[in-house]
Amino acid sequence: MTATIEADTLIETKALTVSAYAARLGQAVRDVGGGIVEGEVQKPQRSRNGLLYFEITDGEARLSCKVFKKQIERLKHEPNEGDLVRVRIARPDFWPGAGRLSLIVADVELAGVGELLRRRAELLKRLQSEGLCDPDRRKALPPFPRAVGVIAGKGSEGMSDVIRALHDRLPHAHIVTCPALVQGKSAPRDIIDALATLQEHRQVDVIVIARGGGSVQDLIAFDDERLCRAVFACSKPVVAAIGHTNNVPVCNYVTHAASTPSRSAEMVVPSLAEIRKELAAVGQSIDRVPARVEESTERVRMLSEHLRIAGLFESMQMGIRDLSHQIARAETSFFTTREESLARARAVLETIPHRCQAAFATCEQRIGEQRLRLDRVPQLTDEVVTGAADQVRLLTDGIRRQLADHERDYGRAVNRLLADFTRGALRRLKDEGMRLTQAGQLARERVDRRLGNAEHDLKHTTALIEARDFSKHGFVLATDATGKPLPSIAGVCVGANLNLKFRDGQAGVTVRETKEDE
Repeated sequence: MTATIEADTLIETKALTVSAYAARLGQAVRDVGGGIVEGEVQKPQRSRNGLLYFEITDGEARLSCKVFKKQIERLKHEPNEGDLVRVRIARPDFWPGAGRLSLIVADVELAGVGELLRRRAELLKRLQSEGLCDPDRRKALPPFPRAVGVIAGKGSEGMSDVIRALHDRLPHAHIVTCPALVQGKSAPRDIIDALATLQEHRQVDVIVIARGGGSVQDLIAFDDERLCRAVFACSKPVVAAIGHTNNVPVCNYVTHAASTPSRSAEMVVPSLAEIRKELAAVGQSIDRVPARVEESTERVRMLSEHLRIAGLFESMQMGIRDLSHQIARAETSFFTTREESLARARAVLETIPHRCQAAFATCEQRIGEQRLRLDRVPQLTDEVVTGAADQVRLLTDGIRRQLADHERDYGRAVNRLLADFTRGALRRLKDEGMRLTQAGQLARERVDRRLGNAEHDLKHTTALIEARDFSKHGFVLATDATGKPLPSIAGVCVGANLNLKFRDGQAGVTVRETKEDE
């Protein structure tokens, strides 16, 4: 079925030859004129006749450039692959023979380092204002990662340095490499894709981005805002190892940074030698536990012995007291007996005074001497008792000091044992916390994957719905004056006014001719 229709806005034009239209294009291109364009150099090459060809791109658009042989020697900088340059264009040139557009270049110079540093400072200030450079917001590095993801140039020294350093610290470390471009306009997008790949890896717990340093222009990829935000948003901790340079890129401020690629290993994996050393120290401490227990047992035995000696001294003191009481009773009995004897002697002397005058005087003298001696007996007894009590007191004070020292030593030993037990308990609690954190990360990964699958299904369903919209594929809907759709040419007559509904609007037409297909 065909129908010849005339739109209200249809303009009659005369057909042109290809050469004529190409001439118009050449004139339009020449009217654009020259200018200065900044971009990255790609595919520089010399032709047989001495012309220099290259392309410049900003990652989205691409332009072909041409430098004549005489002009090459006058260039301020001969472009190389990956250079960020400013190209002064003399004029654009359209070659009709091949339908190719190229730019005639008058001069090439490197983009200024000062401009790059200014852009870096502006980006850093903007990210700092948003809090992306706050160290407290960085994800903690795992103490024992299951696997380490490494992003670096394919076959580069940065990749080799990181792998070698990881194996030196932990020979059995699991390493997952993801090569990517680390220089040029395409490098940020390539590194972001590598980050996304390693982020989805189930075993990778930490990611290292490594490069061996370079100039400001060499590291411009790591000053890309998209890359910096992707590094900050990565669900796994990232270590930026852009080393051997004083030019610190912006990505080093939004995540953990290592001074060199090899130093990144010290941040992401533990040292096997240090772990063995700590385990040996712990083993030695455990080996010393029986000796400490035996020493404590000996101290307890000595303390018991001292307590037994103290009991003996107390028993001796009680014996001395009993002896004092016995001496006092003997003294009383002695004096009582002597007084009774003296009384009998006096009675005898009184009956025979004439015989005993001299004897009586002698007896009186002897009795006085004996009384003096007996008077000194209590004093001597008190001195003996006092001396014994002093010795007992000194011995008791010494035993008490020794008991205080032992009590202090046992208290310190108990405190040390409690501290060791507390540290062990805290270490076990920390390990349990790490395991819970890892379990939470796994659960979050499963949720992210399910959300990603749901989003993919939704996009697919949306695409199917859009595919069923006939207006987007160039088809139109024809209706009569009443708005009724016309499914067949049979309902259309010459001179009828129809309404054509397009994807982005409507048009009114008049039928000039109808023809029904056989």
